[in-house]
Amino acid sequence: GGAAADCCKIEDIAPPAFWPERLAMFDRLYDEQQAKYAAQKAPIKVTLPDGKVMEGESWVTSPLDIAKKISNSLGDKVYVAKVDENLWDLSRPLEGDCNLELLDWEEPEAQKVFWHSASHILGHALERVFDCKLSVGPALAEGGFFYEGATSRPVTENDYKTIETAMAELVKAKAPYRRLVVSKDDALKLFGYSEFKTKILSGKVPEGATCTLYKVGNMIDPCRGPHLPDSGRVKAYAVTKNSSSYFEGDANQAVLQRVYGIAFPQEKLLKQWKEIQEEAAKRDHRTIGRQQELFNFHEVSPGSAFWMPHGARIYNCLIEFVRKQYRRRGFTEVISPNIYNAKLWMVSGHWEHYKDAMFRTTCEHEEFGLKPMNCPGHCILFSLRPRSYKELPIRMAEFGVLHRNELSGALTGLTRVRRFQQDDAHIFARMDQIEEEMLGALDFLNHVYGVFGFIFHLKLSTRPENALGTKDMWDTAEARLTSALNSYCGIPSEVADPTAEGKTFVFDGTPATLKKYKLAEKKREKAEGEAFVPPQHAPWELNAGDGAFYGPKIDICVEDALKRKHQCATIQLDFNMPERFGLKYTLPQAEATVASPSSPVTPSAATVIEETKVQQAEVDQIKKEHKDHVHAHGQHSPMDAARELGIDRSLDPNQARPVMIHRAIFGSLERCIAILCEHYGGKWPFWLSPRQIVVIPVSKPQEEFAREVRNKFHGEDFHCDIDDSNGTLEKKIRNSQLAQYNFILVCGEKEVTMKAVDVRTRDNNRHGQKTVDEMLAWFQELRSSNSQQY
Repeated sequence: GGAAADCCKIEDIAPPAFWPERLAMFDRLYDEQQAKYAAQKAPIKVTLPDGKVMEGESWVTSPLDIAKKISNSLGDKVYVAKVDENLWDLSRPLEGDCNLELLDWEEPEAQKVFWHSASHILGHALERVFDCKLSVGPALAEGGFFYEGATSRPVTENDYKTIETAMAELVKAKAPYRRLVVSKDDALKLFGYSEFKTKILSGKVPEGATCTLYKVGNMIDPCRGPHLPDSGRVKAYAVTKNSSSYFEGDANQAVLQRVYGIAFPQEKLLKQWKEIQEEAAKRDHRTIGRQQELFNFHEVSPGSAFWMPHGARIYNCLIEFVRKQYRRRGFTEVISPNIYNAKLWMVSGHWEHYKDAMFRTTCEHEEFGLKPMNCPGHCILFSLRPRSYKELPIRMAEFGVLHRNELSGALTGLTRVRRFQQDDAHIFARMDQIEEEMLGALDFLNHVYGVFGFIFHLKLSTRPENALGTKDMWDTAEARLTSALNSYCGIPSEVADPTAEGKTFVFDGTPATLKKYKLAEKKREKAEGEAFVPPQHAPWELNAGDGAFYGPKIDICVEDALKRKHQCATIQLDFNMPERFGLKYTLPQAEATVASPSSPVTPSAATVIEETKVQQAEVDQIKKEHKDHVHAHGQHSPMDAARELGIDRSLDPNQARPVMIHRAIFGSLERCIAILCEHYGGKWPFWLSPRQIVVIPVSKPQEEFAREVRNKFHGEDFHCDIDDSNGTLEKKIRNSQLAQYNFILVCGEKEVTMKAVDVRTRDNNRHGQKTVDEMLAWFQELRSSNSQQY
């Protein structure tokens, strides 16, 4: 980052013409704001996480001031504050009595603020170098940031040094980030030179409302914040790539230039990041796929992989691995059609909301669509005959072929494709069975990810603003998911408060209780010493308001060998789909009227009856919402489609609606294999490897025995090859290691006599001579245990 300043004379580039007027208006409004704040100052009390209370002045004292009072060095170690659980600029004055928390680099929220602040420095550089009219510049979930805008010319890789030089200009200035609250009218005047900013402000800021702006150096941007205290905090940075993009992601809008960057508070962190990127490039699944002849793509079917024999071995092995678990865990495998009449998609809601992402066709004057997901078909399977409460839960699983019409520009190797398969399952259960089913699903994915060597993180996504159904129903479902997550993570209903002796708190996944829980565990570990047994899983986190409109969910994020995070699995509750398809099950007869002492009442009868009332209460609501919406657009109503398909949404007094649980562990097989490719770096564990064993005869006389050995292992369903080429023994061994054969078995004259083989592994470790039967037993053990050892 900093060294780039010597490579380019930035002073030869004229600054943008819009800078002076924009800067003058900002400074005038900022001075007015500061004068207003100065008139409002009053004594306040600031409470720290340990309970300590510090004195300050409202509209004067900032979190950074408090940090410096605690310790002279603390101010340099923290990057953002939390005031009453809200993220807050370190330099922003406090407005009243509050609880204050200071976040250092280890906190993900601090990293996001850091990268967002660095994006403003990049925005300054783009304005400075390209006279850029900026659009947006967010921090990225995977780390880093980008800024995009309309530039005077296309950005190329040759411009990276110049951009970094312009960034260095602002970093060296240690310019403060200044926050200003303005009216919508003033904001529109300030950014009148930019069609992008004015359109964003016009659309996102209500009339008569205010918005926040941030200034760093000459860079001014509408932004919620918060930000770093000053640009000098960004010690190391680099431009990483660039691309073109559309304004607001709309192909009908202006074409913009997007520039990506990364930044850190220390040079060593940037160096580590670059090393990881270099290793990631070597592990790119597309490269490994070509090198190992696993899969490839062709223009005749974009976004659909051609699986070659060795790739198909991995694909089928993963399916069979999960299939065995299905049998052990009470799942029943089903097969449903690949294409459905549009009426089914109208009933499910996909035709209205997802039609453009589907491959569609017409047959005998009726519209059809290839399925992008399995759930509607499984609802049809459930409804094909009457169901009793005794049958639930019903666990349906399918490795169905799915198609989604992704934009060609979005297709990326195996991670974004048009044709794929999922380890898809849908569980139809009663409300009182949710917690048990969730625990079962969590145990399932714990087993699978444990086999792969993945660390995974859990998040509970709760009721969004556009949620369907009653608040009572959502509260009930979220409470059951919370209970399941606490049980799985080993979190008690009440946790000893580490900051208040003799008190307890309830863990709810929020950052505040998450931090408190981790402190409590450290305190418990110190007290118990060697007897301390850590929980089986890290605590879950709350992702408030991010549930699907039809139900709350548990999101699972896996961490690979390079510490990169990937979204694979999901466990999703769905109240909506069973209602749309009129799914129902019969209650015990006693529950239809009044239970008598001799009536066969199940333990969950009262729960089922109460939840049935809650579910029934939303039937009319869902019907009205969907019918009014679709009719307003002049389209065929989902209600009409349901009647044509013979779907009966009514409930008799002795019937209840099941809850549907969507569950996938791999997600798509394609995406999972891409992640595994890069996680293992192409060094597949023996049980999953497409090249498990190669037998190498030392010379011609040993070839017959080598073929016998190969045939024996092949007959036991191992992937075993023979190398009887003319190369030297050393070259054959080396080629086998490069091809990633797990075991290399050499047959010489001595081995033939002993009916044995000389054993090597791909890491060039030698294991001596073993008989063929000993090797077979070893291979069978490695396969049956899904061992990662070889």
